[in-house]
Amino acid sequence: MSTSNLYRLQAEDCLRMARNAQDERDKPFWLALAQSWLYLAEHSARGHFGPREGKQRRAAAVGFGACPERGSKPQLNPSALRASSQS
Repeated sequence: MSTSNLYRLQAEDCLRMARNAQDERDKPFWLALAQSWLYLAEHSARGHFGPREGKQRRAAAVGFGACPERGSKPQLNPSALRASSQS
């Protein structure tokens, strides 16, 4: 499977997480994460960056996380982010 297709699958997982989020305040997090994956998929399909550069950009774009259904890396917890910003 191509890198761009893998990125699209990540975006689909994030959209599913947004749809299933029990806390409405978590939805913007998942939607932004999905948008980042789609951005990476588009640029990957166009060949705008190579595999190594793509990993670095992907990590920066998604906050060093991945959607949990792919399980490749721990993801940011939107509830924890919200709590820390309110302190």
